[in-house]
Amino acid sequence: MFILHLLDHHWRYNGMVHAAVDLACAQAELGHTVAVCSSEGSFAPLFAKHNIEFFEVDALRRKSGAVMAVIGLWRVLGRFEPDVIHAHMTKSALIAFVVSRLRGVPMVTCVQNSFSKYAGLMKVGDRVITGCQVVADDMTRRGVPLDKLRPILNGTIGSARQAPSDGDEFANPFQHPAIVTFCGMHWRKGVPDLIAGFQLARQTRPELNLYLFGEGPNLDEYRQLVNAENAAHITFCSPVPNAKPYLRAADAFVLASLADPAPLVICEAREAGLAVVATRVDGIPELLEDGRAGILVDARAPEQIAEKLIYLFSDPSHLRTWRENSQILIDRLEVRRVAEQSVEVYLEVIRTRPSSQRALLAE
Repeated sequence: MFILHLLDHHWRYNGMVHAAVDLACAQAELGHTVAVCSSEGSFAPLFAKHNIEFFEVDALRRKSGAVMAVIGLWRVLGRFEPDVIHAHMTKSALIAFVVSRLRGVPMVTCVQNSFSKYAGLMKVGDRVITGCQVVADDMTRRGVPLDKLRPILNGTIGSARQAPSDGDEFANPFQHPAIVTFCGMHWRKGVPDLIAGFQLARQTRPELNLYLFGEGPNLDEYRQLVNAENAAHITFCSPVPNAKPYLRAADAFVLASLADPAPLVICEAREAGLAVVATRVDGIPELLEDGRAGILVDARAPEQIAEKLIYLFSDPSHLRTWRENSQILIDRLEVRRVAEQSVEVYLEVIRTRPSSQRALLAE
């Protein structure tokens, strides 16, 4: 099958980008002919490594560049004739809608962040893939027809994006016991609750250490939340291209999100075999097998975070049990499964288009 993935950009440290890049690489590994169309970004070398053709359309990143983006995508389809277009961001989806209709090419859209005020526009796709069931339910409430929605749970195991590179070096930066989080430093990730919960936990378990990887508009504000007693035990770290070695070197992972559709980092933490504590919001329970593979707490409840951290580190058997629990049904989080299920959705759409026969003949 010939598949074109379309994004506004492909810069690193963006969950929608990461999900799209993982998917494109996995589909190429499955033997499909894959291309990516986007403005600038971080992953062109990875695309080349996986024989994914990359088409740069600079206008896709400009708010006022809609006409030029349509023209640019039209030209791309003159060079790469896809059986299906998979659009991952709202602007890209609207651009693709125009071109796909003019060209007669089926289009699938993907919704990761249903809380975006523009997410409802993704209903322009012939099918709408969501990163979890909760997002699908939310999109139904926002007017997307039920017969268009196809929930496919996110997964990152086997991600080409986080494969080790030649010459990669890792020096363990942690003092143990080490608790880590990887998240944007903004309101949605609940970082103040994590810091408050950790500081409460240290009143009972003073040996604990917290490492927060990420950047964002509230970073300086969050640094100010750390009191003097905990300054030596809470470390803010810059984002890293590959989180896997850091996760594997840690003891536990915490995500205190207030809203988070289906965060890829939960998959990555489980793959690393970490004990996971995360909030019971959006798609997180689905990623944690409804609490079997990780400990769920309420959002905006730092005292619950503190309670669970104290529990985990009060007895080595507790930590060992929840590290083992993280592997329950872990195979569900393979990116290959996401790729295969997405192709099934493409074929479903192509069957409704008699003019799109190439993919069916190759099926």
